[in-house]
Amino acid sequence: MVDVEDGVKYCMTRSLKRSLRLVERDRRRYARTYPHRFRFADAPEEPVHRPTDSYRYRRDVRRMRSSGTDESLIDRAVSILARGDCLPASFDVRYTFGDRRDMRDCDVGGGWRLIYCYSDGMLVLVGLMGHDSVGSG
Repeated sequence: MVDVEDGVKYCMTRSLKRSLRLVERDRRRYARTYPHRFRFADAPEEPVHRPTDSYRYRRDVRRMRSSGTDESLIDRAVSILARGDCLPASFDVRYTFGDRRDMRDCDVGGGWRLIYCYSDGMLVLVGLMGHDSVGSG
């Protein structure tokens, strides 16, 4: 059997074609079973969680601006979280403990960590921690 693709001839045996069909079938079956693993973080979608911010968050953003750090670092993380997607591993998501046990924080770059939580269908932006305040209350 000969397949012509992009002007190039490929010789393919029947067993190889069958193997490729099985791989494609398994991939579709896996995608149906685990659809959340196949959502792309850069795809524009409607927000699942409505972001709301606190006074502390607004104050910390002002502090971040005055230090000269780019604010788009936060915007990227918030847009991914508002869509309900998982953050990529580069954001280093951590669960907090103690009095903040329902919250999470993630590294947004520039020495800043975003503290957030989910509550009643909303993404609550609690605050930012600078590299000088990481580890303190």
